[in-house]
Amino acid sequence: MDDSQSSSPVWPLVFIVFAVVGLFCGLDVFSRDPHKSPPYSDYTADSLLGAKWRWDWNVDGVTNLMCYCPECDMQLVEHCDIDESSNFICEHCNDKVVFSRKGPAGEAFNAATREILRRMRTEKLPQS
Repeated sequence: MDDSQSSSPVWPLVFIVFAVVGLFCGLDVFSRDPHKSPPYSDYTADSLLGAKWRWDWNVDGVTNLMCYCPECDMQLVEHCDIDESSNFICEHCNDKVVFSRKGPAGEAFNAATREILRRMRTEKLPQS
């Protein structure tokens, strides 16, 4: 028997090996439950900017973000000052200013959202 008839090309064997390895590696992707919540979905409350904050998650990120008094859990009301600061006030605690933020209320909510996402990314989440 000569060498040209006994040797077969190696590339089909290499292709099969890579295909099998790729299939087994890909099984992890297929075994994931698409209805399972992401690991951060339980992270829906924290203390930020001197207030309690609660929110939900959707595909776009943080949603339904609201701030509450750390003393009595009343939802805070925003009042703007002449100097364009936003004061977040608890009406239940004799109009106590819980926290203030320079600029419109939207900036306080944006700052809270950025902090939530930072804590989630860096895994600096509160211990349950």
